[in-house]
Amino acid sequence: MWTIVGKTSERRCRWLRITLAVLVLGSSALGVSQAIQPPLMREATLELPEWPARQRPVRAVLLADIHLGGIDMTAKRLSRIIDRINAVQPDVVLVAGDFLTDWAADSADIIEVAAQMKRLRSRYGTVAVLGNHDHGSNTLLLRNQLEQSGVTLVDNGAVRRGPLILAGSGDSVSGHARLGGTLAAVRRLRTKTDGAIVYLAHSPDILKWLPQGPAVLLAGHTHCGQIVLPLIGAPVRVSQIFGNKLRCGSIRIGDKHIIVTSGLSTSSLPLRIGAPPDFWVLTLSGASHAG
Repeated sequence: MWTIVGKTSERRCRWLRITLAVLVLGSSALGVSQAIQPPLMREATLELPEWPARQRPVRAVLLADIHLGGIDMTAKRLSRIIDRINAVQPDVVLVAGDFLTDWAADSADIIEVAAQMKRLRSRYGTVAVLGNHDHGSNTLLLRNQLEQSGVTLVDNGAVRRGPLILAGSGDSVSGHARLGGTLAAVRRLRTKTDGAIVYLAHSPDILKWLPQGPAVLLAGHTHCGQIVLPLIGAPVRVSQIFGNKLRCGSIRIGDKHIIVTSGLSTSSLPLRIGAPPDFWVLTLSGASHAG
């Protein structure tokens, strides 16, 4: 009898191990397939305060978290994504940081991501901030290569593009945010020209330090949680400040409108479950142009 019970128990354990292995492998396969799928193209219309008179709406593309160098973001995949973005015919392209996947990225990845950014086509060009993965041993090379490729970096600064004043924050996750510099740059521009302000940051956490009053903030970093499980949701908090309130999507908090892209790639694990990659096509205008 004990032999029979022992064998039965052993069979059950073996089948349990097999079942668990199948579940793990199946989940991993699903996660990889979702990580490398073509990103969703999401759309939103945003009304901006202080829109200059007689200025037409602006079509902006927001993307983030390219993480070139990871196994789920090859140069070929990024090239296909850029082709899709160019097909939208944007007026301006906004990149919310994390061009690279590794703080110690080699020069080949930096040169490649800059070359891909050079392929972007828009009326007002490409404006970007760096993310936490971009601050490392080769940050200076990354900055130089991006600028040589026509990308305008606005970390802790601001630029005018058409009717927009694009106000960039340095990355708060890695301790490079200097919002005082951003606001000073906005004030300098405002002495010379009018314009509707759009804040661009890698992490949406910068919301905590924005000035009072209506504002639009565009950000990435969260990967939308990257793994979001049925019933449970995202098991990892994407923000120490806001928890998962700013995980991704179009979010309103008081008089602030925040767009958080899920990003194009991954970090830590090359998996996505329930949090597909995306980029956003935004129609920016004044209230009189809405609808």
